[in-house]
Amino acid sequence: MNEDQPHSNVSPLEPGKVTEAPRAQTPSRGAPLRWWGVIALLFLPILDLVGGATVRSRVAPETDWESAAEFVRDSFEPEDLIVAAPDWTDSLVYEQLGDLVGLRGAGRSDDAAYGRVWSLSIRGHLPTEYEGRVPAEQRFFGRVLVSRWDLGESRLLYSFLDHLEDASVERVVGRSAQPCAYTRMPWGNSGLHWGAMFPARRFQCDRGQPHLFVGETVQTDLDIKPRHCIWQHPQGTDPIRATFSNVPLGDRLVFYGGIYYQHERVMQGGELQVQIRVGNDLLGGFTHQDGDGWKREEMRMPPGVPARGTVSVEVSSGSPHMRSFCWSAYTADGERGGE
Repeated sequence: MNEDQPHSNVSPLEPGKVTEAPRAQTPSRGAPLRWWGVIALLFLPILDLVGGATVRSRVAPETDWESAAEFVRDSFEPEDLIVAAPDWTDSLVYEQLGDLVGLRGAGRSDDAAYGRVWSLSIRGHLPTEYEGRVPAEQRFFGRVLVSRWDLGESRLLYSFLDHLEDASVERVVGRSAQPCAYTRMPWGNSGLHWGAMFPARRFQCDRGQPHLFVGETVQTDLDIKPRHCIWQHPQGTDPIRATFSNVPLGDRLVFYGGIYYQHERVMQGGELQVQIRVGNDLLGGFTHQDGDGWKREEMRMPPGVPARGTVSVEVSSGSPHMRSFCWSAYTADGERGGE
């Protein structure tokens, strides 16, 4: 046979009959997929066991928290602060030591009032503000690490929040000032999306406008952190004024302030102004715009200021709608050792 001739499909057994060449078998595409599904089902329980073991290996059991808390409680002193790391473990620490943390510690603006700090932490975390500072003591209780930092003697002289009941509050209307009576009012709503709790005891400036008061509360700031503070909602361009007498002035006044996060995060609110006076003299101003969050301002006392004096805080806004302002401040003298 000439190999140059094309091959034919003529059967040698049956001359003249054309036959088709056999076709290769194409494997079914569904079969491998079905097998992978079976394999995955077989491995799911194994993956679940491995994942569960991994989670359990990273979660500190309640007994570890209890042991760490017992150690801190035995060593705790009145001017100590207790914190947690990472932040989401706050509730675990408060469950064990909430009576020692208190409203003051949970809603603090800084650590100026404290001499020592205790931290209960897990997974290698430390409180951000103390990272890089060598602790005076560290000890593991299972998976919970207890750390202590000695801050030195507090230089705080006067907390305005602690003396709010001694203040006088006025609502300025034109050239006159109307006193806001310190009275008992119904509790206001609070919780998710409701804003700060309106305290029962407060300086109420207008019974027809329940939000126009000055009073102690806790408010959530733009970083979703609780702040123990003095609510002082503006009424307009005329200020609401809170005055504190016989204040030890020291060498500086530190002021914090912010607006409820639901009202600030939409970035549509008006600018808010605060003026702080010592006697009749303007010490400084504090302006808050949406996006500032919980803002800090430090004001130095001028030369020749007396040891004690009257301090007034005036809050106003040309657009007071949803300007749920809350503030905290203190006076201090000298620098703390170790800072």
